[in-house]
Amino acid sequence: MYAQYRKMARAMYKAHKMGIDPSGLDKYYHCRAHCIATRAGLGGIAASYPAGYAKEVWDLFLNAFGLGTIKGSYDERIIADIEDTIGDLAANSTGRLGDPRMSCGEICDSYWPESVPREIRDAVDEEFGKE
Repeated sequence: MYAQYRKMARAMYKAHKMGIDPSGLDKYYHCRAHCIATRAGLGGIAASYPAGYAKEVWDLFLNAFGLGTIKGSYDERIIADIEDTIGDLAANSTGRLGDPRMSCGEICDSYWPESVPREIRDAVDEEFGKE
């Protein structure tokens, strides 16, 4: 899961350097991280659930106190964070429940935002490796 976080950070950096808003990339990497974790066996499945929920609770905490990535008034931050959390949890579930005959990239492909060129994803995969 940490490797997917590193990939997401690198892809966001590359998109930002190109002047592209990378905010939608996190859903793709949420999906992919949980897909890869569940394919690692029972240990990966056992780690995927608490890690996914703990991250979302932590994000809610940070954003509630204005320390997270979501900016604005308290009400705006909480509403935006709840919406983001719902999307992240949906992406996590998509990754966990994906068809085992498909690659994690294929399962999560619908989460890649249209505004970000796929060449960025391919370049990051080349840097770090496919999975």
